[in-house]
Amino acid sequence: MNSLRLGLPLAFTGAIVLGAGACSGPGMTPSGGGVPATRYGAVRGAIGLGPVLSTKLGGTVLGWDMNQNGNDGFLTEAVLREHNVTFGTETFDETAATVTKLVNQKTVPGGNDEPFAEAVMGSDVGFIDVQRTVVHDGIIHRDDGFRLMNPVAGNRVNGTSSPRKSSGLEPNFVTNNQSSPIQAMMAYRILRDFKQGVDLYVYDSAANTWIGPHAFPRQQVFAGYALYAAVDARSGNVFVSYQTGTGNYENLPPRFDVFDGRSGSLLRHFDGLGKGFLNGMAVDSTTGVLCTTTFGDMNVEFYDDSTGKGFVVKIPGQGGPLTQGAAVAADPVNHLFLIAQQNSTVGGSGSAVLVYDEQGDLVESITGFSFLNQFSPIPVHIAVNGTTRIGYVPGPNANKLQSFTY
Repeated sequence: MNSLRLGLPLAFTGAIVLGAGACSGPGMTPSGGGVPATRYGAVRGAIGLGPVLSTKLGGTVLGWDMNQNGNDGFLTEAVLREHNVTFGTETFDETAATVTKLVNQKTVPGGNDEPFAEAVMGSDVGFIDVQRTVVHDGIIHRDDGFRLMNPVAGNRVNGTSSPRKSSGLEPNFVTNNQSSPIQAMMAYRILRDFKQGVDLYVYDSAANTWIGPHAFPRQQVFAGYALYAAVDARSGNVFVSYQTGTGNYENLPPRFDVFDGRSGSLLRHFDGLGKGFLNGMAVDSTTGVLCTTTFGDMNVEFYDDSTGKGFVVKIPGQGGPLTQGAAVAADPVNHLFLIAQQNSTVGGSGSAVLVYDEQGDLVESITGFSFLNQFSPIPVHIAVNGTTRIGYVPGPNANKLQSFTY
């Protein structure tokens, strides 16, 4: 999950303005493009939109995530007042879609020290980026702090974390791998020539230790709103995508770097499929299947992450603005991938969640969503619990999260 930043000033500023199956292994081939179905696997409860979760203070949701192995989630919110901002950190019940506890509340003049709920990691560890700007030698730059809720179900902010060389760092995306402690954080860094560099950190959420940063060479171009990464808990490998080559980067296929999540060392590369930078990425660690969506087409890509070989299927319907597949969530219990689509092409109005199996079949589509502010520079986040088959997405308003069943 999942913080989605642009390397700009605090995410809060934009948020208020905008809305105050196993894989067949090497040589993978799809079993078909698929036709939407209403059920997958065993008989289960009704699918569709569930109850809506509202923030406790009525403020804009800044960041959020859910426990994939329990029933607790957490979020942070912001309430804009005349001369200050009130921030809240709270936990919620996934099934009931209700706030469990307002864990922390703080009013800050000017809105600095913004808590952004990044991800639930490992064994229910909540990771919060406290975004802070400071002035040094007349220049405004970032100097964030990092807080922990360990566990989220404990309803307390009770720890801190300290990545190396964090001054000037602007975190953009943090993984929510809950099958092992290994995590990845992608971040922008302002360089001496005032250009942006991109760094990768590897984090052990159980030991609270960091490796990195790994600074990517400038010929590796990171385009798009989110610097996506994914972790295969089984192999311990971290996957990062970027663009390279000549021409329009929005039409070039992505390329992947694979890192050892235990040492942080670069292991290998492989060429990707589709066109343009990634709109989403997730891994089913039980099968080693990596699923992505790309900006320049309506493709969904599936890879064997041990070989880099894969195949492409196309989202049904005719493409248009923001009909590409967006954020991706893995369900390793049922071996499914759930993909957010801002503008539905599978029937119904508004936004959609598309459910694919690992052979590339579209087995289910859920419509009727209204993902918050579809022209926002903050991409939609989607998270699921495979055991309960409950998921969450943002919306329908800035202070709400929409639950659903699949």
